[in-house]
Amino acid sequence: MKRLSKILLLFSIAVVFTGSFISVGTSAAFAQCPRAKQNPRLYPDGPYLLYVPSGLRFVSVDERGKLIDTLYRREEGNPFSFDVMNDGQTRSFRVSLHDFAREEAVQPEKGKIFVISDPHSDLESFLSILIEGRVIDRDLNWIYGENSLLVLGDVADRGTDAVAIYWLIYKLEEDAAQHGGKVHFMYGNHEGMVLQDNYKYTNRKYTRLADTLGMRWSALIGPDSELGRWLSVKNTIQIIGRTLFVHGGISPDLEAFGLSVKEVNRLVSENIHLGKKARENAPREVRFLLDSEGPLWFRGLVSDQEKYHPVSEQELDRILKQYDVDRIVVGHTTFDGVKFRYGGKVITVDSENEARGRKHLAQGIEIENGKVRVID
Repeated sequence: MKRLSKILLLFSIAVVFTGSFISVGTSAAFAQCPRAKQNPRLYPDGPYLLYVPSGLRFVSVDERGKLIDTLYRREEGNPFSFDVMNDGQTRSFRVSLHDFAREEAVQPEKGKIFVISDPHSDLESFLSILIEGRVIDRDLNWIYGENSLLVLGDVADRGTDAVAIYWLIYKLEEDAAQHGGKVHFMYGNHEGMVLQDNYKYTNRKYTRLADTLGMRWSALIGPDSELGRWLSVKNTIQIIGRTLFVHGGISPDLEAFGLSVKEVNRLVSENIHLGKKARENAPREVRFLLDSEGPLWFRGLVSDQEKYHPVSEQELDRILKQYDVDRIVVGHTTFDGVKFRYGGKVITVDSENEARGRKHLAQGIEIENGKVRVID
C-alpha cells in the first residue's frame, strides 16, 4: 500500500511523553492539537497515529495518565519510529512504520506455521506462548526464521493491552519479512465488534480516552489511522498448503453465494465497519458474511448445540473438497485446550486454562509438512 508520505522525524515515545521531540536533519514543525484535554482519570494507552490533512497526529496516554496529542508535519525523510509500552509499563518495544498490502488468500505451505488465536488484550499470555514456541525471544525479537506465525483474530476486547498487541504483531510482520518468514493476522469477530462501535466487552480505558478526544474508539483504529489502514488489508479466510484458517468457521450455506476466498476477504474488509442499521441495507452476501452464520461468528464446526447449526461430517467433507484442503483450523469458541474434531479435519485453537493461572492462549499448534503438534 502506498503510504501518503514519509516523515522527517525519528523519536522516542519516552521523550514525547515529556512533551519534547527530536528532529532529524531539519527542525520538525509541530503543534499541540487544541482538542487535547488533560483528564486525570485516563490510563496508559496508545499510541494511536492518525492521518490528518496537515500531517500525522500522535495520540497517547503516558504512565501518569497524561494525554499526549501532538501534530507532526509531513516531510520527506526517515521512517517514523516510536516505542510501545504495555498497560502495566513492564514491557516495551520499538515500532517503525512500514508498507503493507493484502496477502494472497491461497499460498503454498513453507516451513512451520505456528497458530494461536484470541489473545483478547492479554499481552503476557500472548508473549509467553510465543516465547515457549520459540517464535520470539525474551526481548520480543523474531527468532522463527523463515517460518510463519498465524494469529486467528480477536486481539480486541476483554483486557487492557489490545493496542500493544496490535503494534507487536505489526512489528513482527516486518521483522519476520526481513528473515524470510511471515506473520499472518486475520479478522476475528471482536475486531468487527469494535469497528462497529459495539463496546460491550471493551475495557473502559479505551472508550474513556476516545470520549476525552470527542471521538469514537473505532475512529482511533479506523481508516484514517495507521492501525486501521493495516487492519483494512487483513484476510478473513486464509489457505496455506492443505489447511484453511478462519476465525469462526465455514457454514455449508456459504457455498450458495458462489464467492471465492478472495471475494470473501474483500467484502468483509470493505464492510466490517458497518453497524446494524447499515447492514440491513447491504447486499445479501454482505449481511451473511457479517452475521452469525458468517466466517467470523459461525460455531457449527465446533458445537453440537442445535442453535449453532452443527455441521455433519458429510457437509464438512463437501466444504473441504470445495476449498481443496484437508483440515480447517478455527478460533472463536473457547475450550480447555486444543481440540481435534471430525477425526482431525477441524482443529480448535482458542484455548484457556485458568487452573494453570492463565486466562488465554494456554495452547497453540504448529503445522509442519502437514503434521500438527500441540504447543503447551
